[in-house]
Amino acid sequence: MSENSQNPQVKAKRPFYKMKRFIIPIIVLFIIISSNIGKKDLNTKTNHKENSQSSNQQNQNFSPIQSVKSKNDNMMSEISKSNNTQLTTKTTIEYLKTKKEKSGNLYDEIFLYSVGDKPNFEEIKKFCITQKSTFKDGSFHVLMFFDKKENADFPSYPISAVPGLDEKNLIHIKAYYTFNFQNGYSMLSTYEENAWTSKVVDFKI
Repeated sequence: MSENSQNPQVKAKRPFYKMKRFIIPIIVLFIIISSNIGKKDLNTKTNHKENSQSSNQQNQNFSPIQSVKSKNDNMMSEISKSNNTQLTTKTTIEYLKTKKEKSGNLYDEIFLYSVGDKPNFEEIKKFCITQKSTFKDGSFHVLMFFDKKENADFPSYPISAVPGLDEKNLIHIKAYYTFNFQNGYSMLSTYEENAWTSKVVDFKI
């Protein structure tokens, strides 16, 4: 009876013993999985931090350069515009030809220029002031400004009587400047359309 009573207890313990063999591997596996997940989260956070730092570094490195480049581009643009304006100013008034006439012991001279259909009269005024400073002798010095170079021609009248009354010339004259070196007379006459049909606007120079 003693042997039969002990055997059932042993048999009752064996199933639990078999399960215990699987518990340890399961715990180890769980620890490994948890460790891998922790490492993955750490790597993800590290990569995110590195990417954020890299992005900030790039922004710090790029922004000043981009700003300077943008300023340089704007400066170059402004310089380009300025150069274009200067070039236009220099080429708007085109010298064509000169004629001199003897006047007693002195001489008169006339200079022909082309300025286009819509000339800048302020520019012409400054140009005449500059030219006036170059006249050191003689008597009448006349600058005549035509719309186009193919229409520019010397008047049939004496230089001292310009612009004269020749319609073929007057309809193409935009302005003319007269300087008498002997008495200091200095006047620029301008016309909105031409010297034939427009009212004259004079400027003392």
